[in-house]
Amino acid sequence: MIVHQQVLAIVWMDNAPVTMLSTVHNISHDDDFVERIQRCPRGTSANAKNVRAVFHGNNTATLKIPKLIDDSNYNTNGVDVCDQLRSYYSTN
Repeated sequence: MIVHQQVLAIVWMDNAPVTMLSTVHNISHDDDFVERIQRCPRGTSANAKNVRAVFHGNNTATLKIPKLIDDSNYNTNGVDVCDQLRSYYSTN
């Protein structure tokens, strides 16, 4: 995690590294994280060996996830729908 001029830059290790920038999120306090039940990745994921160690042989685990990542995971669909609707019209 790096904060420079009020911009947060993080790399989150999911099945593969995820890089994000934010000017509205922090990760310095406990309330900047949420707990989510996550499924263990498939054996075919790029980082399965490293990520599976977190699950200790279980199919699921409750993990603390930065709100930045959680917001992205649960709000991306709205952006996708917006992009889809925008694609129906052209601009000149």
